[in-house]
Amino acid sequence: MMTDFIDRPIDLHLGTDVVESINAYLHKLEEQGAINGGRAWLDEELNTKESLAAGNLYINVDFGPKSPAQTITLMYRINNDYTVEALASLFKETV
Repeated sequence: MMTDFIDRPIDLHLGTDVVESINAYLHKLEEQGAINGGRAWLDEELNTKESLAAGNLYINVDFGPKSPAQTITLMYRINNDYTVEALASLFKETV
């Protein structure tokens, strides 16, 4: 959980630990079939010296969700070839 990282000093170790923790969680979700993949990384633009000095660490996370099936439509066609095959085998049996 992210609360495990609160109050730790912001340094390279903290950034690496948080990113690795999130990536491990995303990998677990992917293995469980809950998502299609994901990753976490430190955001260089948002992690300015001012934001870090204020105790704020920004981490980007993206992931590919799995969409639930909303509609399943079956497309039916009449194919008389099956009837012809069935009748052909019937005629072969009676000859």
